[in-house]
Amino acid sequence: MSKFNPLNNFNHFNKIKPEGYVVFMTSETESKGLTIELAEPNDRVFEVEYKKHTITVTDSKNNRKIFINDVDETVTDLEEYTNKLINESLGEV
Repeated sequence: MSKFNPLNNFNHFNKIKPEGYVVFMTSETESKGLTIELAEPNDRVFEVEYKKHTITVTDSKNNRKIFINDVDETVTDLEEYTNKLINESLGEV
C-alpha cells in the first residue's frame, strides 16, 4: 500500500491522541490484514483495518467508512475523518 502506510498512520495517531487515550496495532493472520485501534478510557473511538486495496474505518457505533487505496482518496482524507471521530469522542463537535 503506497498511500496508506499503517506504520506512518500508527505514528500519526500516537502523536495526536488525546491524553488518556491509547493506540493499538495488531496483525490478523486470517485476513492477512492489519488493524490500528484508538481507544478512549471507556470505549473504542475507531478501528482502522488495512486490507489489500481498501481501508475500513469502524467507529464506536459500528458505522463503517471505506477508503480505496491508490484511487482518489489520500492520507489527508483518512486523517480528517479520524480527527472528526476523535473530536466527537471528546464532545467537541
